[in-house]
Amino acid sequence: LFGCAVTSSHRQAKLFENEIAPLLHQHCLKCHGIEEREAGLDLRTLRGVLRGGQSGPAITWGKPENSLLLKMVIKEEMPPKGPPLGANEIDRLRRWIQREVPWH
Repeated sequence: LFGCAVTSSHRQAKLFENEIAPLLHQHCLKCHGIEEREAGLDLRTLRGVLRGGQSGPAITWGKPENSLLLKMVIKEEMPPKGPPLGANEIDRLRRWIQREVPWH
């Protein structure tokens, strides 16, 4: 049983490391972390994501339907420059928020 928990935790860490971090870096961090923090939102750290910006927290753990980040992406309001996120990328964000995957 303990081995299953370790394997699950490892898989969750890999989800963030391999799927979420690159997605945030590619589509979000130029405006919300690296060069500036538009609307007061810093997506570089879990603390910044949970604190959110002028509109409130970016995510609500376990509740993707209540998460502002996901709502903005689905409505194609974010990212404002470049192509919108694809269905696969949106699904990855949804799974990350739903599963409350640790930030590494």
